[in-house]
Amino acid sequence: MSDMIGYAESGLAHPMFVRRNNAGQYWNTSGTPAFENWTTGNVALYGIVGTEDGVTGNYTATDPASTTAGQYLLLAAAGASLTVADVANNKRWQDDVSGSVPQTGDSFIRLGTPAGASIAADLAEIEDGIDANALILTNITDPLTNPVPGSYAPGTAGAMLGRIGSSQVTTSLPVATNGVLTLIRGDDYFNADGRALPFNGPFLVADLTSATILFATGNGLISAAGSVVTPTAPQLVRVELTSAQTLALRAGTQTTYKVIATLPDGHAVTIANGVCNIQNAY
Repeated sequence: MSDMIGYAESGLAHPMFVRRNNAGQYWNTSGTPAFENWTTGNVALYGIVGTEDGVTGNYTATDPASTTAGQYLLLAAAGASLTVADVANNKRWQDDVSGSVPQTGDSFIRLGTPAGASIAADLAEIEDGIDANALILTNITDPLTNPVPGSYAPGTAGAMLGRIGSSQVTTSLPVATNGVLTLIRGDDYFNADGRALPFNGPFLVADLTSATILFATGNGLISAAGSVVTPTAPQLVRVELTSAQTLALRAGTQTTYKVIATLPDGHAVTIANGVCNIQNAY
């Protein structure tokens, strides 16, 4: 087994790790440990106690499912037992697990089987793979030769490329991959225009079926309802804003935002948050 490593402030009283797979299931440490769908009553069983390396702020715990791809979270639990509030509000670190495991005695991931295959056999497999990929590459059609917008549906990359003229155009996504949100004051953000704000999972809550979504930013200046597009993995939540709402923001400022999901049982969970930059339209 390998270690889960997280970074936070030194001296956490109850550092806890939570392990998830790519299906959004959580590792239950009780009985015969295994991944399971999120169950609120079992949250205390999802906690894996972490240990700090001295006073470095580096926390580790043994990954109980190192061969399974997914993610792990480091939480600053309020008590000795993990709670829903800890999962929702006390995350300190998140990282991915590849699930790849080298063969015994190897310092690399062996390409073929059996485990005792020779280096010559490995090199032969690499050569075969290169030949096969070269054959595939010769049969690829260049998508950039397709006319745009052509038959591309609204909101797709092909449709957007078809709208670009001879002048210089600068485009950007409202929500960057690092979670930073950029809003242009006075703009509409409607899904019909391909500009709705997308927030992608996996989230701390693996199933958002029947959940309600609230988006807030600008220290209370904007509070808007969102919608759950895909409730389970891969998850997607969408928020639309009107120009009247974004006009309330002050251009040239930086604030924060958060996306809150209220579950059918009434529990509120922050599923996304980050920095929000406000720009002028010109």
